[in-house]
Amino acid sequence: MTHLEIFQDLIAKTQSYKPEKRKGIFNISELCFLLASLQVTKETLDQIQFEEHKEEFKTLFEDYYPRALLKHGQYLAQLNRVLDHFKPQNPSPYKKFTQAVFLTAKYFSHYDSFEAFRKEVYLTCVDEDSTLEYLKNFRKESKLSSMYFVKTCVFFETAGFFDIPIPSKKAKEYLLPKMEIEDENEKLYKRMLHLAKSNKITCHELNKRIELLPC
Repeated sequence: MTHLEIFQDLIAKTQSYKPEKRKGIFNISELCFLLASLQVTKETLDQIQFEEHKEEFKTLFEDYYPRALLKHGQYLAQLNRVLDHFKPQNPSPYKKFTQAVFLTAKYFSHYDSFEAFRKEVYLTCVDEDSTLEYLKNFRKESKLSSMYFVKTCVFFETAGFFDIPIPSKKAKEYLLPKMEIEDENEKLYKRMLHLAKSNKITCHELNKRIELLPC
């Protein structure tokens, strides 16, 4: 199928989509929480009943402000505070979430502010090629082992840093048969970028429409 045919099919299947004002993140606290939460599964968040205890976690982790959080010590000190508060029968999911928050805070603590982090990103990512390289290397550079390419795309797209495609599982299921390409994240990323540009829509809209597709 051509890109126009794919786009027309997508439009027909997602007529419920309503254009929205895109939101971004503009402080280090929200950025830290978003990046930490992407490193754990929905199952882990459900196991710690995160939604019910959201404010308690926020307090324990100093509103997710990196340097304030790290004043409580290394990972084990952070974990002990969490376990002492919740006293769970199964500590495993609490360990996973605490580790994700701690490692994320450690990463962001190297930056004096949100603006300092954003400036570094934009100085590095000056065009499509350099942006793609940055996304591919983010896992290694950040030392966040679970931040594979797709999750990294989700992070920077959700935070509003870039208008980029997300080669998600649903995107693969929908687009790979139509584009007749191999199941490779980088290849799909580039084709999705071209699909959005050739049909004069944002990658954000493309991602949202794909999310709306029936499973």
